[in-house]
Amino acid sequence: VFSIGFIVSLSIIGIRQIGGLETFELLAFDQMLRLQVKPSENINEHIVIVGIDEEDIRTQKEWPLPDSIITKTLKTLNTQKPVAIGLDLFRDLSKDPDYEELIQELQKNNVVSICKVSGTEASGISPPVGIAPQQLGFADIMVDPGGIVRRGLIFSQPPVISPCQAQLSLAFQLAQKYLEQRNLTPELTENQELKWNNTLFKRLSLNAGGYHNIDNRGYQILLNYNLIENPPRYLS
Repeated sequence: VFSIGFIVSLSIIGIRQIGGLETFELLAFDQMLRLQVKPSENINEHIVIVGIDEEDIRTQKEWPLPDSIITKTLKTLNTQKPVAIGLDLFRDLSKDPDYEELIQELQKNNVVSICKVSGTEASGISPPVGIAPQQLGFADIMVDPGGIVRRGLIFSQPPVISPCQAQLSLAFQLAQKYLEQRNLTPELTENQELKWNNTLFKRLSLNAGGYHNIDNRGYQILLNYNLIENPPRYLS
């Protein structure tokens, strides 16, 4: 009985080492996240998401939405004096006559715009014209098989030929602007891992958790989604 148990254990360890259990382990991780669902009263009231849905597109009768609408939205948001605004929309090119006014809004210190770093399957997308590096974040994400996003990319080193030279993600830029108001700044530990106050963002290794020999270039972390039971409808 001992020999059989020993052989079975070795077999499982061997299969895991070559990545044979990766799919099952990641699915188990997903299920554990779902079990962490929080009641809706725990929503972070410091964050507001302004979305664009099908109803908005039908109302405007065009897509992408014109620059004038984006400009008006940014101006409305700024009346509430937010610490940071992230525009998760590409605005690299525009023939819209209101484009220059939009750029003026995007150049305000509390606004962060996006671009997309070049990859093996895409040539990348340039940032809006005239946006300073400290107001720019990349929109690239790490997608696992099955189209599931479990990893977050914080830092990246773009290829020289990329039209997007942002080294920090949109999420990191927004978090940094928000936490700076509370005198909290990020630092690197002796192991070159990101630390914010007492929180350490553990960099993913090649075989972290259920992963096996993943592409861990850049600074990647495992995401812990803040799942909400019966979430409210976001502003649109």
